[in-house]
Amino acid sequence: MDTSYFERKFNYENTYLVLGKFFESEEWEPFRKVNQLTAEGLKFVEELLADKPEETFANYFRRHHK
Repeated sequence: MDTSYFERKFNYENTYLVLGKFFESEEWEPFRKVNQLTAEGLKFVEELLADKPEETFANYFRRHHK
């Protein structure tokens, strides 16, 4: 992802864009929020995920890590 998609600079090491659309959850372990998308970044992600079904992260993980 382009650095202009984020509000502030940060180290991209150990970051990953999951190509899934998830229901909001109070618990995102083992992940943690480290930055915020700009309007341009949000538009990019929304377009990228437009055709993905909404699901829980657990279901997504099971489907992709068999």
